[in-house]
Amino acid sequence: MKNITRHIRIIVVASIAVMLLPCISASSDEMPGSAFWLRIGSQLETNEQFQAWKQQFMTAPVNRLEVKRNNIDIEVAGQDGIVSITLADDVATTIPAAPLGILTLNGQDLGRPILERLPMVARFVRQRDEAVPIVIKPAGTFWKAKTGYSFFEEIFESDGSVRVNYDVSWQLQIEQSGEYYLSGWVQTMDPQHDSFWVEAAKRLPDGSFMRRSFRIDWHLGVHTDWGWTHLPTPIPLEAGIWQLTLRPREYEGRIDTLFLKRVPP
Repeated sequence: MKNITRHIRIIVVASIAVMLLPCISASSDEMPGSAFWLRIGSQLETNEQFQAWKQQFMTAPVNRLEVKRNNIDIEVAGQDGIVSITLADDVATTIPAAPLGILTLNGQDLGRPILERLPMVARFVRQRDEAVPIVIKPAGTFWKAKTGYSFFEEIFESDGSVRVNYDVSWQLQIEQSGEYYLSGWVQTMDPQHDSFWVEAAKRLPDGSFMRRSFRIDWHLGVHTDWGWTHLPTPIPLEAGIWQLTLRPREYEGRIDTLFLKRVPP
């Protein structure tokens, strides 16, 4: 965007945010959150061109607006065709397709180099890149939770267990494609602190991980003494390297050992 002041750019961002934020709601067991995708107009050489572009954007007819709980579907008519944002099961898709970078300009990822300079992010990336994938055999493989990596060091307990108050991940090498059952040796104190989110993302050829392919709610049940519990929903995994992640749906649940086994065909 040329010859446009910082003040005007802030107006553009605020306009989009105001349109989308009222549509975002949170369930009783999740913190509220929001996100938006901004595509900046190009070839706007003068302030008059920018004002005309902004007016067209603000008055564009809404082809579709559907909100159902946390799922949102918005479609408007853009100057170059349909523009839409769909949020379903916490995964957003856009038309045209949004860039994969956090902050991308003309195809160049500007955000990643900035974030990777943060000490916390640098430590996480180093742990992730140095992690030796755990080989998951079809007959099943056990591994210790303490072998995982996280942005936050305080999740690791002195006894080798993990308190899932923040995300924790493991790299898995799946030998055979199929559906897998996940089990855990866990400790939970009451029904208000007994559930995780289970997510997974496959590693791409360049070494990065794609956006998560699923998210499953794992209710562990109450285990005041350590005990085994099983995720009743099978996880579809193709052969290759995956990043398995547990996120806190509720807090203070602990996990010591995990076990992953392929469902017999």
